[in-house]
Amino acid sequence: FFGLGTLPGLLAAGIFARQLNVYIQHKHFRQLAGILLMLYGSWTIVAAW
Repeated sequence: FFGLGTLPGLLAAGIFARQLNVYIQHKHFRQLAGILLMLYGSWTIVAAW
């Protein structure tokens, strides 16, 4: 019965991964992710001082 308990979680993870893959393929999403990563890195460097 262990498999029945994990099935909903696995199905939800699969659906989420498929939807995330659609977003990742868009140019604007990748640019926004890059900008956010640079901002977070800058904030981390400044916060260290």
